[in-house]
Amino acid sequence: MKSFFELHRNQLSNGLRVWCVPRPDTQTVALMMQVPVGSRYETEANNGISHFLEHMVFTGTERWNEAEVTDVVRRRGGECNAQTSREETVYHLHVAAQDFEFGMDWLDQLLFKPTFTEEKFEKERQVIMNEKGGEYDYLRRAWLWLEDHNLGWSISRAVRRRLLPDPSLMLPIIGTDKSLKAITLDDLRAYHRDYYGPNNMTLLVVGDVEVEQVLALAEKQFGAIPQRSLPPSRPPVQLNNQPFHVRLHGPTPNQQGQLLIGAPLGPSNHPDRFAWSVIAEILENAYLQDIRYNSGLSYDVQVYPVLYTDAGYFVVYTTAKSQDFATIRQTLERHLQRMVMGEFTEQELHEAQNSLQGRTLLGLQDNVELAWWFTTDSLALDNNAPYDYFYEIGRLTHADVQRVAADYLAPDKRFSVEHRPPLTPQNLRPVAAIGAAGVASAMLMWGQRRRLRQR
Repeated sequence: MKSFFELHRNQLSNGLRVWCVPRPDTQTVALMMQVPVGSRYETEANNGISHFLEHMVFTGTERWNEAEVTDVVRRRGGECNAQTSREETVYHLHVAAQDFEFGMDWLDQLLFKPTFTEEKFEKERQVIMNEKGGEYDYLRRAWLWLEDHNLGWSISRAVRRRLLPDPSLMLPIIGTDKSLKAITLDDLRAYHRDYYGPNNMTLLVVGDVEVEQVLALAEKQFGAIPQRSLPPSRPPVQLNNQPFHVRLHGPTPNQQGQLLIGAPLGPSNHPDRFAWSVIAEILENAYLQDIRYNSGLSYDVQVYPVLYTDAGYFVVYTTAKSQDFATIRQTLERHLQRMVMGEFTEQELHEAQNSLQGRTLLGLQDNVELAWWFTTDSLALDNNAPYDYFYEIGRLTHADVQRVAADYLAPDKRFSVEHRPPLTPQNLRPVAAIGAAGVASAMLMWGQRRRLRQR
């Protein structure tokens, strides 16, 4: 399949990367500024500061007060927001193509000219406390103790703890009561100075613009902003390649347990990442056919790679009744072995490639969605890395996919996490019946005694 967009990657002299995808006649333009900083760059002491900073830049700039920052966009019919994750913070704006220059100016004000006043800082601290649902560190500590002793139900946490032993991966993006209360305005200003330099950002522009226009305006708007000395690079996580098998025992409000089988992968810029997606598509199609359509053992079947900039892992996830896990596991392991041995068909391969390409094509018709898609790639790839998603997916051969499956999904490389709840409504039914009978008996005896007293 031929790519339906052309990505132009450039860089200003101050280090700001400028990625542009012209889409003539779409009438709008999406602008995003990506900063590669999130909870993985934090410690327990300042946990939540990346997200806190995202909030604070919206509280006022040199030109606009807090209400005006978003209102100037709304009055033009545009949309704006931001999002913080483990590895990045992204500020985005969607406006009419005629407002492209305004959009660039808005990003400049927001990211390089925030005011950071004490009054707004204290107010925003309370806003974030409310956003996370109030103060509940004591409950969170209790929950983590349960999870770390296999008495909970978070299989994703169980995987991260054992596969990716990096404390920052266990930190909540929004922060904790203790860390949010400890962060000062000076801390926040220093964090902004450390990470919000043009040489640590990527500007993504997708829409009804021309490449020359984007580069010229980027130079005019951001070119004079000086580079900043960045903090030392975060060391990559040391992946635990030893297989592990964990069983969680947390209660559940229904009859469902969870089963996850996976394997370590490489980082999000690894050359094999396209094959991982194809393998996931083939596996999900075949596994879903067996587990859901043929046997009816599960409704929820998901197969996908989880990728960070320095590591990743493959996931096959299913929810089902615990008593069906043995059958489900046998079915899954049969399909995994089929991939490793290359026993999948050419038709399965081509259907997976067509499905990935077509679904991606349909999902990226909107300028905003396409810009979001590129934030992931800009986080992992440098300006010179060859890149064409549709070509890379389509060029994979049967031998390519088998080689990758054998390299990563062999039985001795897999791990598993099961959540088998010992307490379910069905298990508790006899106890509830006995309790109800006891209550009924007690009420009957009380009624009889009352009638005797009334005589």
